[in-house]
Order: sequence, then C-alpha cells, then structure tokens
Amino acid sequence: MPINLVKVAEDLTMLPARNNSLIHFSQPRRCNGISLIEILVTMFVMTIGLLGLAGLQSASLQFNNVANLRTVAIIQSYDMMDRMRANKRGLDQGFYDDPTATANADCSTTTGCTPEEMAMDDFTTWDALNASMLPSGKGFVCKEDTPDTGINRVNGSTSDDEPTCNGTGSRYVVYVTWTEEGETVTFFETLEP
Repeated sequence: MPINLVKVAEDLTMLPARNNSLIHFSQPRRCNGISLIEILVTMFVMTIGLLGLAGLQSASLQFNNVANLRTVAIIQSYDMMDRMRANKRGLDQGFYDDPTATANADCSTTTGCTPEEMAMDDFTTWDALNASMLPSGKGFVCKEDTPDTGINRVNGSTSDDEPTCNGTGSRYVVYVTWTEEGETVTFFETLEP
C-alpha cells in the first residue's frame, strides 16, 4: 500500500503536545528586503576594497617601470663591454679610456676603420642608445682603479652627469646613468682586459 506523503505532512503539523494541546508549526517569516543602511555599509566596504586594489595596481606599475629601467641599464653596460671585447686592439691600446663621441661611417662599411675610430664609433652609437632607451640616459667609459669612488662622484658631482675617473689601473669601468623618480641613478660594471 503506497504512503500518502501529503497526509503524513498534514498529520505532522497537528501533533498533540504533552499537555494535549495541538502544536501549530508556522511558516518561516520571509524577508521582504534590506535596509538602506545595509546598502550604504556594503557600498562603503566595496569602495575601500576597490581603492586598495587601485593603489596596489599603481604601485605595481611604478615598480615594474623601475625594474625595466634597471634592466635596460644592465643590458646597455654589457653591450658596451661586448663592443670593447670585439675591438681587442682598441681595448689593449687604451682607446676606450674616456673616448670622445665621434661617429665614423667607415666603421659600418667594408672599408673599415682603425681601432681608435672603432672605439669612438662604438661609444657614440652606444651613448645614443642610452639616450633613447633611458630617461636622461648617458654612458661613460674610463679606467678607474676604485670604481666605488667613481660611482659616488657621479651622484655627488656638480656637473650632474659625468664621472671623474682617475685613469689609473687596468680595469675599465662602464657607467650608465639615468633619471629615476627625479633622482640620478648610476649603474656600473667593470671589465678587466
């Protein structure tokens, strides 16, 4: 015999209590909406969260830009050192010690150029790349036996852009300077021929 579930449900709603009175189960009360205060609190919490996310995104972009500039400076310093290694005769003869910026079209053709002309052309091309890839980007190459003092002179110099190297020692120092967040930043790498 099948069980009639509707009848069972009706019987359960009318169970006698211990004192022989009937218990009536009431339907749960339905919510008819939310108050204006709850909406305002929710909007305030969401606004604070969204402002926090916007600040986090802004800081992330700023740090990413700084990291990009520093990466470019490192790549540029290694580019100059590779140019110096490629012109071994110019390196050995000291033509990369504080070279003058002089472009030489013959260095890019089959006629060629002397090691000294190649050093000047390398420096000119490299420094032009620094200026185009970094804000206020400049590069310097010189002999310096204590490059740590050279870096301090770059940041503390009154000319604001050129390091003063002592020209002694066998190490070449490749400096790359640029402006980062309103301050001059310098990266340097040494090359021992």
